[in-house]
Amino acid sequence: MTQHQLQDTIARYSQQLKKHPCFREAIRHHYDSLLVTYKKQPLFYKTILQSSRFHVVLALLCFHYGDRKAVLADIKEFCVKMELTSLNTVNSLVTLLRITGRMSLEKSEDDRRVLLYNPSVKGLNETRSYMQISIPSLKMLLPESVLSIHALDDNNTFENFFRRSANLLFDEVILSRLVPNSAMFVDKDAGHIIILRIYLMAAQSEDGKWWLRPNYNKTAKDLSVSRMHLRRIVNCGIMAGLFSEDSAGVLEIHNGFMEMAESYFGFYFSFILYGLNIDPTNV
Repeated sequence: MTQHQLQDTIARYSQQLKKHPCFREAIRHHYDSLLVTYKKQPLFYKTILQSSRFHVVLALLCFHYGDRKAVLADIKEFCVKMELTSLNTVNSLVTLLRITGRMSLEKSEDDRRVLLYNPSVKGLNETRSYMQISIPSLKMLLPESVLSIHALDDNNTFENFFRRSANLLFDEVILSRLVPNSAMFVDKDAGHIIILRIYLMAAQSEDGKWWLRPNYNKTAKDLSVSRMHLRRIVNCGIMAGLFSEDSAGVLEIHNGFMEMAESYFGFYFSFILYGLNIDPTNV
């Protein structure tokens, strides 16, 4: 499929999911499950749950399981060419993955100047566990589908997920580029879970408006980020017209943010379904 066809497919999946009456509940389940995993290794997950680094990891796995040889230099060239991130960020992330035992590097037997990479058992097990977080939410939205709660335990399903995801990545179907105003959140450390937290903790008043009294100290502690980091993200949202703030620090969460968050997670779930080769419009 062309890039346009892939985007249309993902958008069609997303619209189907968002119509489900349990969509918000599915997002909450995703958040609750993710937070449990996040708190086990907060410094690692706050780093990975930043869009550019997340896509570097995705590229590493797509190359590894795809037809392309897993040459480290190719990954660096690809990520920079696609404007996913800078070369320095790729280098830093590769170093992090290597020294934490999630990836190994070795010289090619054909050309000793060429470095090949391999995800470790630890790295692949963590990837599988992270992906598993979303499966119950998807099952909630597609109870009649063939999707199994244990689908990712099957190695063929796991490997094919990245082969299919490569179709999206290599044709530049990038989540944050599909959802306007999402990048200001997900391009920051822990951005994925920060969107979730704001969306789910906002309370709706009788007039239909959404409000949030942020607890910066608790959120900073829970997510292992600084209060300043959170404040900068909120300020970006205010400048973009997604929030407004009164003199007491209470945020009005405008409909633009709520719609953006729902669109983002509709697409997020749809990317996973595409990788699993499940069409939610044909269940």
